[in-house]
Amino acid sequence: MKIADKIDALAPRSWQEVSRRRAFLSHLALSACIVGSVFIVVFLIWYPRPYFTAVGAWSIVKILVGVDLVLGPLLTLVVFRPGKRLLILDMFVIGIIQCSALIYGINVLYQERPYYTVFAIDRFQILVYNDIPEDQRNMHDWMRKPLIGPLLAIANLPDTIEAQQQLMEETVFGGAPDIERRPNLWTPYESGSDVIIERARPLDELRRAGPTEAAKAAKIVESLDLAEGELGFFPLSSAKKEATAIVELQTGHIIAVTDIDPWQLH
Repeated sequence: MKIADKIDALAPRSWQEVSRRRAFLSHLALSACIVGSVFIVVFLIWYPRPYFTAVGAWSIVKILVGVDLVLGPLLTLVVFRPGKRLLILDMFVIGIIQCSALIYGINVLYQERPYYTVFAIDRFQILVYNDIPEDQRNMHDWMRKPLIGPLLAIANLPDTIEAQQQLMEETVFGGAPDIERRPNLWTPYESGSDVIIERARPLDELRRAGPTEAAKAAKIVESLDLAEGELGFFPLSSAKKEATAIVELQTGHIIAVTDIDPWQLH
């Protein structure tokens, strides 16, 4: 007996006798459950609002949706034929493709999840886990990432003029990391929220930047159900994009992100 015949003989027959339509719908439902479970973790724990927008993770999500939720079930619809010889092998190959895309997507989303959000002077910087050297990740007792979302911190300039001068020389001429990547200069977010509130730029600057920016600012105010005077903004940088962080002036926390490039504002 040929190997192909052996495989076909060992395969259970019950599921192979269902209709093509039922096989497609079953595959789609199973894929939707798996991808949906992954997205619950992604959107609620790794990238809670507004961090998914802030870091621009849509490209990986599109791969997950495209391969696991669209391509996989469609391939089943194409190749599935009740009683087809070696049907189990076809389904196995489709499953391998889907699992590979799923594992790749989950790994990238996990590695690139916002791990630190650091406020430095007049801007926010979103960092991933590997942006900070291993020996500095637990430099302070309070540096424990919460289960949901990134660890929040404020980066401060050194206390003395001499130390500030040395820092500038190291970063400008020596290529050393700036203060947002130096945990020894960090303090807990809550301890400096007053500074953030004080330095926040008014949303009116976005309105005066141009009609596109004004429309986006108005949309943000409307979606948050807060008065414009209760909001401010800062530039926000991540590995993939530059954006604008909207903060609530009462707490100093980021509550929304828009794709306005703050560095283009006049």
